Amino acid sequence: MAEIFQWSKRPDLLKQIETLLRDHSWQAIAYILSQQEGRVFTPDMIRNVCRRGLVTIPPDRVVKIGIRELSDINNQPNNKTEFRDNGNEATLVKYTTLNPQTVDELISVCGVDTDVWKVDRYVVNKWDVSMKQVKNGTVSVITHPNYQIKAWLIRKQPIKHEWPLISPVSVARPKRRTVTKSRGKREHYKALIIPDSQNGYRRDAITGYLDPLHDRRCWDLIVQIARRMKPDVIVLLGDMLDLPSWSDKFLRSPDMYFTTQPALEELFWWLQCLSDTGAEIHYIEGNHEQRVERLVVKNIIESFGLRPANHPDAPAAMSIPNLLSLEDLGISYHGPYPYGEYWFNDNCRASHGENIRKGSGDSVKAIVQESRNSEIVGHIHRVESAHKTEHPRRGPVTYGAYSPGTFARIEPGIVPAGSHRLNWQNGFGEADYTLGNGFPYVYLHNIYGGETLFEGQIMRNRDLELIENELSEATGWDFRRKVD
Repeated sequence: MAEIFQWSKRPDLLKQIETLLRDHSWQAIAYILSQQEGRVFTPDMIRNVCRRGLVTIPPDRVVKIGIRELSDINNQPNNKTEFRDNGNEATLVKYTTLNPQTVDELISVCGVDTDVWKVDRYVVNKWDVSMKQVKNGTVSVITHPNYQIKAWLIRKQPIKHEWPLISPVSVARPKRRTVTKSRGKREHYKALIIPDSQNGYRRDAITGYLDPLHDRRCWDLIVQIARRMKPDVIVLLGDMLDLPSWSDKFLRSPDMYFTTQPALEELFWWLQCLSDTGAEIHYIEGNHEQRVERLVVKNIIESFGLRPANHPDAPAAMSIPNLLSLEDLGISYHGPYPYGEYWFNDNCRASHGENIRKGSGDSVKAIVQESRNSEIVGHIHRVESAHKTEHPRRGPVTYGAYSPGTFARIEPGIVPAGSHRLNWQNGFGEADYTLGNGFPYVYLHNIYGGETLFEGQIMRNRDLELIENELSEATGWDFRRKVD
């Protein structure tokens, strides 16, 4: 039960409230008192003081609304507020010595304008700060708690969302191409596994050049390998598109807006190159592809799942399968994230993956400990593997967890991520397997600057200028690097 504050013992606070009432809201007054007194005051506490007649409300009261009126308080040490308005959602991060126990207390401590925002969810992180104090020649250590409050806010009156301009891919291609594949009865089958590429761009504000987030050297190399290897199956592990302007979680950089259409066009071109090998292709949805559905649901729910009236079995209009025209390429799409998966056989599954551990190898170690089959995952962006052997009655059984890396660029500052210098590696995977209850042979290949060792031979990407020229001619978008 919350402690009842004895207002009668603090006439100075009542006088201060009377003064603040001239031009401050309940939330603002509660916020100021919380910071001043080192305990939590809520807007309801201030409102009740007025209702009980303990203070006189000024007749000329003019209330300021919003978090900006508290900027002078926020500039005090250990009392920092970060507020990011992303349109219909906002994030607020507050560093303070106060620990809110309820949503009302959080509103008070953080100064949330409840006329504009409502709190969707929040977390409070705590850490202790210690310092030495010397008094009368005696050294002592004083420890006090600090708190980080992170809140996700939703605007009560939504504003109109500016949609990125996109349309389904319109690259020249055979109409409704259908690939017929037959595995036949063979002992072994081959699979080529392609990790997250996060196709997307940063647009140069002066030249208009679309600087890719994905590594075209990796894409060119994997097409060469697919043509040489002639796999039965190609599996795309998800996050093949970055879709930064569709994110509802991270701050969106202006140079990444209106890059969705060229990202669709280029990815389609690479997928078309792979499809021409005749392999069976499976595309697993990742969390980046899921961004489209999430933004549609949050901003224009009526468009969710809409399909043409004369084609009810078609992919939804605002969906990755439709925007990439995957049916025309004969590519199977597996979603929604995180449930999309592809089973090579009874003992080996491919999925995008959900969790990432910080240390190299830690992610696959965690996966293999929880698995009862071999797992091939994306999402981690590192080339790593781990194995375990169990000993059931029928004899030892070995499982593996494999991450084939990424096709995203790994230079510092290119792909938006939590760290400037990323512990990522370019690479791809290869698997030999039998159907039924057989165990897979999975091989991971590193790619170093567009070069890899495959089947005993060094293979390299073609000249980037040649690749950009082919892309530009095929898609109608100018992907050529600008030369001063």
